[in-house]
Amino acid sequence: MNTAVPGHDDDFIVGAEAFAQRYRGHAAFRLLRFYLRCSVEELETLAKFAYCACLPSNTIPIQESLARTVFGLVTMPAYYFLKKSWLWSPAAKTEFALETIDPPYFEAWFSRLYENLPGSKRLSPRSPELFDRSDLSLPCGASVCLGDLARLMFVAPLLAPALVALSMAVRLNLLKTCRQAVAAYTTYRGYFRRFPCRHFITFDDYPNHPARRIAFRQACDGELIAIQNGERGHLPQLAYGCADRYFLFGPKFIEIMKGLKADVGRYEPVGALCLNQRYGLYLEETSRGVPETRYDVLFVDQGVSPHNGTPAYYTEALLRILENLAKFHRLHPGVRLFYQLRHYDEASRFHQEAVLAMLNGRFPGVFGVLGNDGRGESYRNILHANLTVTFESTLGFEALMLGRKALFVNYSGNPGETMCSDERYQIEDPSADYGRFEEAVTRLLACEPGEVPAVARERHFAFDGKVQERIAAALSGSRARAAAAVV
Repeated sequence: MNTAVPGHDDDFIVGAEAFAQRYRGHAAFRLLRFYLRCSVEELETLAKFAYCACLPSNTIPIQESLARTVFGLVTMPAYYFLKKSWLWSPAAKTEFALETIDPPYFEAWFSRLYENLPGSKRLSPRSPELFDRSDLSLPCGASVCLGDLARLMFVAPLLAPALVALSMAVRLNLLKTCRQAVAAYTTYRGYFRRFPCRHFITFDDYPNHPARRIAFRQACDGELIAIQNGERGHLPQLAYGCADRYFLFGPKFIEIMKGLKADVGRYEPVGALCLNQRYGLYLEETSRGVPETRYDVLFVDQGVSPHNGTPAYYTEALLRILENLAKFHRLHPGVRLFYQLRHYDEASRFHQEAVLAMLNGRFPGVFGVLGNDGRGESYRNILHANLTVTFESTLGFEALMLGRKALFVNYSGNPGETMCSDERYQIEDPSADYGRFEEAVTRLLACEPGEVPAVARERHFAFDGKVQERIAAALSGSRARAAAAVV
């Protein structure tokens, strides 16, 4: 690999800074600034983001066909003209707009937050046809501005070859990541112009694209508000994200995001929606005391490459954990091992089939397989497990917050995948040494859970079932302070 820009795979922050310094005056970025109509500072953040997003070390690389990469930018104006809505009149402006996916997702994670938002509001689902309510907009990617299409018709034929030349110079596919930046800007600007709001709330914090905030600031006068939606580590695809306000699981993620050079106006730890949604289940299962142990070791499903969108090294790390668990099973036949499936909807059912095929083919008879109905089954099973083992799933820290025990095992060789700073609950070992693994599993199986460790509380601000209300209260308080300041 050409290392024209130093550190672009070993130290991606250093590499991104060097890349932006060296190429900020390149024709590709001059054209991007012309189209995005952004400041020099915004453009540099976008350049660093685009650089990090296309590094081969990314855990979840951007999935895109070669044809779409090559022809996508040049044909984007025609595609948007034919496929997007561009002949529209603006809707009435609202105080808040909240982006969601479908009714089950909204009801489980955001309905109480939405109900408690002050002032006028609008819901922006990715599947509006599934909702039966009047306060809906089209999805965020459905609309474009006619003026943007006209400018894009001029810029795209010039920008594509400039990005090809830049990509060849640094041996990274910047054509792909910059094309996606143009797409994000164009569609979000169309959304914010067509459905104007003061504040925009989204669960889509992966990766808090800078182009989205550029579009937001050109159309709205409030805050772009992101809510954390999953585990976040020191990985390139999360670097240089942008938000005005970021509601996080816990204070540890402030440190992580600052290390990733995220451009965030205000961080607020509030707890995790995914965990707090199960607070009632936790109370139910613990109402008669400590839940009985049904499973000695519970391994958390994290998919299998390429079906989970991750590179091969990720699945190799998962398989090495399973191989050590299988060896543990042979040497300790009395220990019951179980594989906890994630929830797979109908659209991703073939992912589950790939996981089951892997288990049956490589580890026949080793693991009992536990289903997942999407209604808290994995949390219920964690409460009944002596030990939960994972690579880097949020369920590891959630197990600790539930008063259970967990072991994170990083065999990938990528330190960005190491989740837990407490060595009692973390193995980082590219050699996948079985003896070390056996010692940790045996030790944790034998000990009592004790109090929730500090490393879990750093990741989760609170576990009380009130995250939605806490976010709504914070937003209501900001609105009240702003009104008082005006008076």
